[in-house]
Amino acid sequence: MAKTVGPGPHRGDVRRNGARRRVAWAIFRQAFWSMRWIVAAAIAIMLVVSGINAVQPLLYRLLFDTAVPEADYGLIAAVVAGIVVAPIAAIGITYASQYLQTLIAYRVSAGLREAVLPHLLRARMGFLESRTPVDLMFRITRETGRIGERYVNEELLPFVQHAITLTLTVVLMVVVDARLAAAALIALPITYLITARLTGRSRVLDKLLRRHTVRGEQFLTETFRGIGTVRMLGGEAVHEAQWRGWLRRFLHLRTRSIPLHSMLLTFPTDVVSNVVIGGMLAYGAVRIIDGTLTLGAMIAFMAYVPRAYGALRGVLQTYVGTHTIRNSFERLDDLFAAPLEVDSPTAPGPELGGDIAFRDVTFSYGEGQALRGFTATFPAGHFIGLVGPSGGGKTTIFELMLRMREPDSGTITIGGTDIREASLASLRGHFAVVSQPIFLWNRSVAYNICYPLPVLGNEAAAVHASKRAGLHGVVQGLRRSYDTVLGEDGHTLSGGERQRVALARLFMRPAPVLLIDEGTGAIDSVTEQIVLRSLRELSRGRTTIVIAHRLATVMEADTVLVLDGEGRLSQEGPPRELIKREGFFRDLFETQRLTE
Repeated sequence: MAKTVGPGPHRGDVRRNGARRRVAWAIFRQAFWSMRWIVAAAIAIMLVVSGINAVQPLLYRLLFDTAVPEADYGLIAAVVAGIVVAPIAAIGITYASQYLQTLIAYRVSAGLREAVLPHLLRARMGFLESRTPVDLMFRITRETGRIGERYVNEELLPFVQHAITLTLTVVLMVVVDARLAAAALIALPITYLITARLTGRSRVLDKLLRRHTVRGEQFLTETFRGIGTVRMLGGEAVHEAQWRGWLRRFLHLRTRSIPLHSMLLTFPTDVVSNVVIGGMLAYGAVRIIDGTLTLGAMIAFMAYVPRAYGALRGVLQTYVGTHTIRNSFERLDDLFAAPLEVDSPTAPGPELGGDIAFRDVTFSYGEGQALRGFTATFPAGHFIGLVGPSGGGKTTIFELMLRMREPDSGTITIGGTDIREASLASLRGHFAVVSQPIFLWNRSVAYNICYPLPVLGNEAAAVHASKRAGLHGVVQGLRRSYDTVLGEDGHTLSGGERQRVALARLFMRPAPVLLIDEGTGAIDSVTEQIVLRSLRELSRGRTTIVIAHRLATVMEADTVLVLDGEGRLSQEGPPRELIKREGFFRDLFETQRLTE
């Protein structure tokens, strides 16, 4: 029985009984639990800071109700010193709290990032192809950053500070004067109701703005990746118009969301609190005249009021942020919902070797079938060519061998063993592949040749592989030789040179089966002959399967399989015999002979 692989027990299929599991939230809680002592230390510091700040208004009361009326200069000096020193001490202690908050926030972000990338590295190709690279990158970096660096650091942990401050302040307000406190607390439920009413609309606008931002980043990425095409076809005006349209829509969404956010954080507390403060000032003044309230108590109470409303604003900001951050959790959970490749429960699985056989294999990408009842055998140790029109299913055969995709029906075996019984690691370790298009990392030449092996300790092997691929002379002409960074997609190299880097990488991998997709398609005739000689040497004793449109690549093959345009095997045999038969192979051979 097969199982789904994943980087941890809480990862994998995030749907249960039709409902999406909150995987990102589970990782979030796990990160906090792993840092519980750091969180406890941060909360303890918050308690100390809140306590120090809460004492200051009581010193006002002591000053005006006791020290001044009694003309006690010593007490006045002590109280004033306390009023000055207390906030300074609180500031110093706050630095320690800020350090712990930052540490907690970044560890939360790191925990989410550490979980999501391994999951996506094992996700099925269909899911990854349904998302743009920009969208995936945005979610992995920015959404995790919003949860950790913004929400945790700027809202959730400060919420604890605000809640402690609000609680202490309300208690002391009641201690100073219960009737004034009751009047002040009228604002709390009113403020909450207004905020709750506006929060839902804010979340909708945030989601629209985020989606539009991703579209803008995707547009810019495509524009600069295709800048050559833009210029060659004179498409500058089209892109300028599209960009202006994006900016207009962005401005529209931004000018609606930002004022609403400001209203959420200022209107409920500022407007309501100012009205209540005006009423309390009038009420307090009357009571001072009546003699039922002292001036010191009034001053102390009014010092507590802005602190209480400031703390209330912080609590409401976290309330609003919690609703907004749900979008980020949902977008991460969408990634954790990605179906994973199905791997064998055994490791490393059965030993692979022998003929590769397809039996009545059918596969479709959703619209039309790439392979229809494909049956063929690739004998061990033989050189087999794959030829056919574009879209005929040749590359799909490679992807099915590697289990990058799973067939809709039929079986694929190696030496009689169903490839689904082998672990993915052992199966893919059975192959060395040159695929199309060639992908090169924005790293050194040596890194690209050795990948995934480390460069350190493999320098000599990389040079040897480079020579066999006809690349060494090119590399020696680069400024830093094998340490030269190739740039994005290897743009510092020509198409043929990129092809040779891929072939050199193949020479570094001593796998029993070679899969080469258009192995010499971008190489000039002279270099092609060098590479073909190297391939003959490399393929001795190995199964070599080559996809080619240039028939020179497969003219020395033991057998050539010809696919029609609908994913079916139409011809099979040695290339010299296929030339004599009517069909696609002979037509292609005659066409290429005339054009060369």
